[in-house]
This record gives sequence, structure tokens and C-alpha cells, in this order.
Amino acid sequence: MAMFSSSLGELMGLMLLSPIILAAPIAIYWLFNQDPRKAKPLAYLAVIGLGISAIIATYIEVVFPWEIVAYNIPWMILPTSSGSITIYVSFVVNFLSRNMGLLTAWLAFIIGIYSLDYLANDYRLGWFWFFYNLFAASMLLTVYANDLLFMFIGWEGLGFSSWALIGHWYKDDDELSYVGRFGEKLILDKPAWTTPSYAAYRAIATIRFGDMPMLGAIAAIGILGGSLILTPVSGVSAINWSRVISTLGIGGTVALLLAFMLGPYTKSAQVPFNDWLLTAMTGPTSVSALLHSATMVAAGVYIFMRLTESLYAAGVITYPGVEIMYLVTVYVGLLTALLGALFAMMIDERKVILAGSTMSSLGFMMGVTALTPFIPQVIHVGEYIVPLAVLVAFSYLILHALSKATLFLVSGHLIHVTHTRFNMGNLELGRRMKLAFYATLAAAISLGGVPPLAGYWIHAAMDEVATETISVVGYGAYILMLLASLATWLSWQGLHP
Repeated sequence: MAMFSSSLGELMGLMLLSPIILAAPIAIYWLFNQDPRKAKPLAYLAVIGLGISAIIATYIEVVFPWEIVAYNIPWMILPTSSGSITIYVSFVVNFLSRNMGLLTAWLAFIIGIYSLDYLANDYRLGWFWFFYNLFAASMLLTVYANDLLFMFIGWEGLGFSSWALIGHWYKDDDELSYVGRFGEKLILDKPAWTTPSYAAYRAIATIRFGDMPMLGAIAAIGILGGSLILTPVSGVSAINWSRVISTLGIGGTVALLLAFMLGPYTKSAQVPFNDWLLTAMTGPTSVSALLHSATMVAAGVYIFMRLTESLYAAGVITYPGVEIMYLVTVYVGLLTALLGALFAMMIDERKVILAGSTMSSLGFMMGVTALTPFIPQVIHVGEYIVPLAVLVAFSYLILHALSKATLFLVSGHLIHVTHTRFNMGNLELGRRMKLAFYATLAAAISLGGVPPLAGYWIHAAMDEVATETISVVGYGAYILMLLASLATWLSWQGLHP
């Protein structure tokens, strides 16, 4: 065990720094010479950095034991009125982090390979590869970090990188990169389209709105709880959630947890912070594929799952103030699931249909995770103890990431072939592009819940979880889930390969 703990720090350092260091040469070269042909070997170097991260994540998944393994070294000691708080450079391998890290690293690598050709002649190659790799590294830091403040560094790296990538085509000179119908007007003479530069601003403004209360909540948790460590590990004290809750009372606990959750709500595009996700489709398809599968928007749901694990391990998940926040999140999540599916039904722009579907799926993940206090069942995986609702939502996150990455990459291919962002296609196009056709079909029917594929069983599990909680949560959540599921299925009927 000590051997794995001591090697974890070195592995994490290599995993996080390799993508950034190996993307730096193309970023520096591009400052002086914007020649895509000569820069191509440097782009391969950037992808090698992503490959190193994927190999390390695989090593951790295969070799590390199925028990909690942590690496902690003190970073800062902050004085408080009641003593001090130690901030750690802290990494943890538990059920969620080991599997999420594997998913993130491999998708970033595979989508990076796709980007070598997709963006081969782009006018901002240095910018793209540096921020794409920073995006992936920031997500991996968020995934494996165990100290909330240390995790927040990766969290902010995600937001900054997303701004840079969503607005990648900042010149706004190509209508094919817009979202919406260029030249048309909405009510009050508002443009019916969004440019890349404005979409990037909109995304970062929304995310920052949630990040500030979240940072304040992290500070309050540290001061009241005496620590910022989420997962309890030997030798390092975790957050004393009982002291936090007893000090604040029911109302204060609700306010603190909702302030923290404003970060995940905005990052994961929950109602009413959802609009930025639909317009973020102005970025290159590679960015959309990674952002919608295993990084940016998944980060909010993932952090909520980690928070849920921490509260469950501390035995406070059923305290009244905690339950109220979770009940609010149940309805926020399921309402987001319904509205996202309705958006996908009403839109005829290929990537934006997928964005609406992502919004809906994120709502399902958030809402199902929030049912944890109302379901006593847990699952034992090795030495890990995983709440049932968290396991179901996390299974859906993995399925969604794999399916949605596929669908976005195919969409980017189709946009290049058809020279239009809008939904079009027929069987003749399918015959000419057989690989794209079958990839779209496989991803869509799996994510759509067609038996006997994985999506069917995961949707059935979500339905069972919602049914189990009717007596506590009420019929409202169950009805929302049924309506959202129906709307989700109908929305897939509008996506023609």
C-alpha cells in the first residue's frame, strides 16, 4: 500500500504535466511562424503528451488495488481564528477517480488524434493545441484531486480553457462556425445567431457567476470543518461535516451547500444556467466532443458525486439541511433533463441537437445522484463503498461520454462534407458514408436506451431509483423523469445520420 501511495505523486505529476509541456513547442513555434505544414510534427508531439496521460491512467486502473490510495504533502498552512487549515497537494484513487480519470484521458487522446486531420490547416494551431491539452490536464487534476482548494485550481483551468476553445475562431468570419440562423432576427430585433467570440464570453461569464460563491463556500467549509480533504485517508483528517452542520444549523447548511453547488450547476448547465451550453457549439467539433463527453460539463456532475461520497462517508447525508439541498437538486436536475430534451426536439442544427441532449443527460445525472439521501442501498466494489444512486448516475456518465464523443465527431465530419451546420441527410448519404452511418446508429441507439444495449439497463436502473424514492421525494420527481425520458427518446428521432 505504501508503495502505491508513494508512486502516486510521481505518476500524477507526469500525467498532468506531459500534455502541457509537450503542447508548449507548437504554441511557441506558432508565435513566430504560422505554417501548418511545418507545425504538423509539433502537433503530433502534443498528442503524444495526451497518450502518456492515457497510459498512466490505464496503469492506475489495472495495477493499483481496488482500495483508497492517496498521496498528500502539505502545501500551505492558513491561520484561522480557531487554529489553522493545512492545504494539501493531495491526490486520491477511489472508485470514481480511477474510472473517471481513465475515461477522460483516453477520450482526450482519441479526440486529439481526430484533431490532427480535422484542424490540420487551421489558422490557430498553436492556440488550439496548448489550450486543448491544458483543458485535458485541468480535468485530470479536478478528477484526482482530494483537497477542495487544490481541486479548484483544476476547476478554474477548465473554465479558462473552455473560454479559449469555444472562442477559438475569434475572427467570426465563417458562418459555418456560428450557432443559429445567420441573418434572421428574434423578438426585440435580437440576432438569431451567436458568433464564436460572443459564445466564449457567454460561457465564461456564466461559469464565473457560479465559481465565486463556490470558492466562498470552500473557504467556509475549511474554516468550520477544519480541513478541505474530501475522501478520508489515513494520516490526514477529512472535513468535519458534523461540526460544519452543527455550527450553521439547517438554514446555514442549506445556504452553504447551495453556494457550493452553484459551481456544479453552472458548469453542468443546469436550469437556469443552461443557455451557454447551446451556444458553445461555436468551437471546433473536437472541442465540442471533449467538452460534452468527459471534461467541462461532466466536471460539475462529477464534483457533486465526490461531494456526495464525502457526506455519505461522514454519516451526515440524511441530516435535514443536507437533505433539503439534495431535494432542490433533484428537481433542478430533472427539470433540466426535461427542458434539454425539449430543446433537442425543437432544434434543427446538428451540433445544437446534441448539446440539448447533453443538457438533458446532465440533468438526469444530477437528479439521480441527488436521490442518494433517500436510498439506503450501497454497492461494494472491491473495498469501495458506493451509494447506489451515485453508481447508477456514474454509469450513465460513462455511457453518455462514449456515445456523445462518437456523435460529435461524426457531426464534425458531416459538417465538412455537407457544408452546412443544419440537420440533413438520407439513406443515400448513409450508403456513401457507411462508417459514419453505423457509428451514429450504434451510439444513438445505445444512449437512447434500446434493449439489450447498456443504455436500456441504465435507464431502467434510473427508473427503479426514482420509483424507490416516491414515498419520500414525492411523485413530482418521478413524473419529471418519465416526461424527460419520453422527450429524450423523441428527440433522437430527429437526428438523421
